[in-house]
Amino acid sequence: MNGATRRSLLLRAFGILCAILAVALPQAAGAASAIQKRTCAKSLKRQFAHHPKHLTTVPPEALTSIPGVLRRPATPTDRLPAEALAGIVPYTYSTLWLGSVRLLDTVGDKRYFLIPGVYAPPPLPGACVKLQSPRERRLVKGPQLEPRGPVVALEAYSPDESGGIPYTASEVQAGTANNTAGRPGSTTTFYGLAPDGVASVTVTAGGAPPTSVPVANNFFLAQIPALHANTPYTITQQWYAGDGTLIKTVSRTTVVRELSTSL
Repeated sequence: MNGATRRSLLLRAFGILCAILAVALPQAAGAASAIQKRTCAKSLKRQFAHHPKHLTTVPPEALTSIPGVLRRPATPTDRLPAEALAGIVPYTYSTLWLGSVRLLDTVGDKRYFLIPGVYAPPPLPGACVKLQSPRERRLVKGPQLEPRGPVVALEAYSPDESGGIPYTASEVQAGTANNTAGRPGSTTTFYGLAPDGVASVTVTAGGAPPTSVPVANNFFLAQIPALHANTPYTITQQWYAGDGTLIKTVSRTTVVRELSTSL
């Protein structure tokens, strides 16, 4: 499983777990005391009520020096819909530079935004950890807390669904700031970020012929053969400059796990 897919699944699982705890604690069975349940519920309520600082200042150069789209002047289309904030799980951020949000592309009814911020997800409150099974503790421990610090959240937003994944500048440079998404079918959407200087990306996946797509606003999107759960799947990216020079080749094998089997 690659980093993007793992983080996406773990963030979803973390959110689902917290929501279940918050709603079901009054009916929770087991030896946990009523005080523990009330304490956990209060802690979760405070945690979910957290709102990051919304800044209109310029993000640090560590972010803006990699994806140049953050340096271009803002336009009215760059405004992030209020509903989209929920897609990046606001309580996991300490800061969001909403004045520097940039619209990367629009595909059908889905808009792809880049949102700079500081990722600082809080750990599950201790009172809630005590109510978890060993499997649940393993699921929410560790990887979902990465990466901390300045990031860019790649937000896929539509009226029906939204979701954002944080990436560091080094992940953008390394070619691992990408994700797959899509409803069941013959193809899957593979989209991601590339640093300045990359004009096109050729994607080879699942044994299919290569597909070349342009990079605009540091963003690319390609259709690849559908991924199947628990089956190794190799995705190779080749980055090209405007003159056709090969800049980088990134090849990774991923295994998508069924979320339900992890809970």
